[in-house]
Amino acid sequence: MRCRKNVKDLSQDEKDAFIQAIEGLKAQDSTLHPGFQSRYDDYVEIHRSAMDAAVIAAGGTVTNPGWGHFDSAFFPWHRELLFRFEEELRAIKPGVTIPYWDWTRGQSALSTAWPFTHAFIGVDGTDANADRVMREPGAPSPYPHEFDPEAWTVVVTDNPGDPVVLRRAFGERSDAPGLPTNDADVTGTGTNYREAIGSATYLLLRARSEDLHNLVHRWANGSMISASSPNDPVFWMHHAQHDRMWTMWQEKH
Repeated sequence: MRCRKNVKDLSQDEKDAFIQAIEGLKAQDSTLHPGFQSRYDDYVEIHRSAMDAAVIAAGGTVTNPGWGHFDSAFFPWHRELLFRFEEELRAIKPGVTIPYWDWTRGQSALSTAWPFTHAFIGVDGTDANADRVMREPGAPSPYPHEFDPEAWTVVVTDNPGDPVVLRRAFGERSDAPGLPTNDADVTGTGTNYREAIGSATYLLLRARSEDLHNLVHRWANGSMISASSPNDPVFWMHHAQHDRMWTMWQEKH
């Protein structure tokens, strides 16, 4: 039995172990395309392929849902993706689990639930560098933390010519100025976390939860706004939160 933790409850040693496992997977050769990308990049490609399978018509209507998005498979497909990714992390660092980011509480750098720190997965991108996530200013060389955002090379992209660096632009989109909350409906969703958890049916839970899911992707922006969004390590913590939501709903129903 394993138990995923809230990111706010991780010790620095647990954070370091998680990052070391991610770095280890990024250093492993690909299974899908040996010699051309890493095993971590394989998971980015799998997710991108799932998104590419969706056909969205003019006006935003989904005419052909992807393997794991815009339809009932959203929760189980991502649960399986997280489980397999987590298994590979644990093969590198036994005992590691994917922490979940409760974005209803971790909404600023003042919160202990905030995962975007120099001592963990890096901070917001910088406008002067096209939203690229940079190292801690004045940090000595070699970089003192396990995760170096400037050395995190993006290999799998949505389109040829897309940036190959980790990018973030928190809250810069007009349709995603803030993160989901417990009670207040957020721009672009028409729902909130409490309503999603309280859904009477799975179909309603899925629809509401995916609205919140999409909002967080838009809010993080940069690498997270693409089909190849697992390039940003926060992707896994974001989806661990959704897997937690589904677990809570399953226990109730």
